[in-house]
Amino acid sequence: MIAANSGPRPRPSLIEWIVTAGFVVVGIVVVMDTADLDFQSQFGPGPRFLSVLLAIPLVLVAAARLVGLFFMSRRARSGRAAGRYENGEMPGAALSEHLRFLLLLVSMLVYALLLEDFGFAPTTLCLMLATLIILGRRPRTALVEACIATVLLYGLFKMFLGVQLPTAQLPFVQWLGV
Repeated sequence: MIAANSGPRPRPSLIEWIVTAGFVVVGIVVVMDTADLDFQSQFGPGPRFLSVLLAIPLVLVAAARLVGLFFMSRRARSGRAAGRYENGEMPGAALSEHLRFLLLLVSMLVYALLLEDFGFAPTTLCLMLATLIILGRRPRTALVEACIATVLLYGLFKMFLGVQLPTAQLPFVQWLGV
């Protein structure tokens, strides 16, 4: 079990900053170095497709982590234990690592089962929300982050990469227009 301490969070280490910034740099270098390759070929995705598919999320996640490290550093400096409930516990602190793993596995299986019936946007939003709450985010923060992640993923796959995403098959979900 993870025990929640009542003191402020520790400051991020220099290694965390360097590794995270390195991921951003690697992702940008991969995108720039593959700029000469074809994104599409006559048979489907070209040689640049996979590198862009992997590098852009890498840059986005690493940049989000840098922002998180920045705010963690500020909280540690100010002495506040932000992100805790009134009793001092983190939202997911009572969950064991095995239980978290099982809950994440079940949520991904449910996502895979419901994706075609409910469509990409609502099922991805639910998966992101469940994942963030299982990993210990506050529900309100998790909802905002899940909405942002769903919109970004939808934009990346549908508009940027041109992937045909699953749409809702059930009549009441189709009526919602998702």
